[in-house]
Amino acid sequence: MLASGHSTKISKEQLYVFYVKSGERMVKVDIVRAIQLGTDLQFGEAEKLVNDMLEMIKEKLEKGEDVLITGLGKFELRDKKSRPGRDPKSKRDYEISARRVVTFHPSKVWRDELNSQN
Repeated sequence: MLASGHSTKISKEQLYVFYVKSGERMVKVDIVRAIQLGTDLQFGEAEKLVNDMLEMIKEKLEKGEDVLITGLGKFELRDKKSRPGRDPKSKRDYEISARRVVTFHPSKVWRDELNSQN
């Protein structure tokens, strides 16, 4: 309802564009809501879709497999070796433990799109 007391009808497409282009940091619930508004799915169905997709990506990475999403990029799991580090506050040396990290490399297509916007 508008401040003047009149109501206005906003289409799902307009809501979807508003949600995606609002300029705010997007979190998982925003992705779910955008999918819901852009499709005929209920919120719970869209949430399950997003959760299932993220779980599938996590499972593949945990198995050591890369995940390539055409037009977006590649997620891969990297093993980092232990290395020496220094606490900047106390200046004490310590060892940073070995760990596995997920890295993301944007696709060339997306990178070119981002760089052409400058």
